[in-house]
Amino acid sequence: MPSIQEAIELLKQATIAEPSVFRAPTTEELAHAESYLGAPLPPTFKVFLASAGSYKLPYWETFWVGDDSLGYRNIIEANRSEREDAEPALPPFLITFHNNGMGDQLCFDTRFRALNGEYPIVFWDHELPADQDPNVVADSFAHWLYHEAQTSLKQSRLSSKPLWLRFLRWTFRMFLSGIVFGIHFGRSASGFATPSTPNPNPATIMHFTPSFSTSRLPSSNP
Repeated sequence: MPSIQEAIELLKQATIAEPSVFRAPTTEELAHAESYLGAPLPPTFKVFLASAGSYKLPYWETFWVGDDSLGYRNIIEANRSEREDAEPALPPFLITFHNNGMGDQLCFDTRFRALNGEYPIVFWDHELPADQDPNVVADSFAHWLYHEAQTSLKQSRLSSKPLWLRFLRWTFRMFLSGIVFGIHFGRSASGFATPSTPNPNPATIMHFTPSFSTSRLPSSNP
């Protein structure tokens, strides 16, 4: 499993914009946030808040711990809104740290705290009822962050390649797919052999011998 330091370093490589580096939260701000949220924040998330800054990946930024100047980015305000204003309401045992932009939340599931203080990361679907059982997407914040950064880095490297090279790769993949399909189709078709016509019995073959009428032949007598 990648460490939070490895995840942060990968995040810095994969970021798509200059980071909005917020200051690290104070001890008092962390304590206030945890008191409101009803559970301690996971250690890897605290390391992220203390050292990473708010690096942006495609379509997401995490909520932050700090003062009221953060607005909707404040993790307290984000969770208050999801618990009190949203429908269905976010249950109190989930702490959202990221909104995917479509109304869904990625959350710490505080019901299952590991011995190291980490929580599994679950996906809260805003289109499902309140009694939904959210799907686990990662076993810790560090794991989730590393995967997100890794995916973004791969996509950015692919998009940075020349268009002709991407087209060539796509054409080659289609060519290989055609070969695989042809082999599979050929094997399938071999099971449907056309039945052969049996050899006819020579005894039953009717031979046709042309006959000529002698009356129509010219006479050899004068």
